Amino acid sequence: MLMGHPSFQEARAFKNYLNQFSKASGLEVNPLKSQVFFFNTPGITQHNILRIFGFSKGSLPSKYLGFPLWEGSYKNISWQDLLDRIRRRLASWTLRPLNLPSLLVLVKHVLQETSVYLFSLLSAPKSVLKDLRGLQLSFLWGGREAKSKFSLVS
Repeated sequence: MLMGHPSFQEARAFKNYLNQFSKASGLEVNPLKSQVFFFNTPGITQHNILRIFGFSKGSLPSKYLGFPLWEGSYKNISWQDLLDRIRRRLASWTLRPLNLPSLLVLVKHVLQETSVYLFSLLSAPKSVLKDLRGLQLSFLWGGREAKSKFSLVS
């Protein structure tokens, strides 16, 4: 991810750096997985830069290394992908008969670790934290049955 002033000369110089890196390392940039994002850039400049790199033009919302990229402020909707991922994972686990210690290990070491990367980049709103905690607690105490279990410790 690079940010800077979009110009034809800068793009040509950066493409030259990529070519030198490719020759030195034997690695190449995959143009099918690479995108260029433009903000406040004239159309002719965008067209020239895209032609130099051979990448597609990206648009927001998108993802970079699993991190959601949005235009504007991050709201609850930007955390929906994480909540959906956790719900899908929970749905696959509810079919297995697991005892309480096994459920606790899943909650602590899988569900809580799923969100650590995003939490290291963004601070989550309280409502998202409450939803995450609610999913974890309902899985831990609800298990695979539809009815809730009673707490063993008060």
